[in-house]
Amino acid sequence: MPGTDRALDPVTHDYVSDDRGGWATTTTLATALQHQLLDELGGWWGDPDVGSDLAAAATGAKASERTMQRLAEAVRRACAPFLERGLAADLEVTVDRNQLGAWGLRASIRDVQHGTLDLTPLLPFGG
Repeated sequence: MPGTDRALDPVTHDYVSDDRGGWATTTTLATALQHQLLDELGGWWGDPDVGSDLAAAATGAKASERTMQRLAEAVRRACAPFLERGLAADLEVTVDRNQLGAWGLRASIRDVQHGTLDLTPLLPFGG
C-alpha cells in the first residue's frame, strides 16, 4: 500500500502548500505517478525503473499519429509497475484528433484505494 507523499500540482509540478507553512500531503498514487511519467527513465540511482521515456519520445517530435502511438506506449510502460503491484487498475490511454485535426493524447488510471486519476495534464500533447 502506498504511504504519504507531498502533494504535487499536476500543472505547475510544484509542491502544494497546506496554507499553514508546510506542504500538503496525499495518500493517493498521484505524486508517484507524476514522478513516474515526468522523470527520466533510469535517472534516479535509488531505483533505475522509476521514470519514463516520454520526454525522449516527445523531444523534437511533431504531433502525428506515429508520435502519439509511441507516446501512448511510453505511458503504458511507465504505468505498468503500478498495475503489476495491484496499486492501480483500468489504465486507459487514448490517441485521437480534435475537430481541427490536431492530435492529442489522453490517459487515466484508477488508484484502487482512491479512484480515477486523470494523467492527461502530465502528458506531452495532452488534451
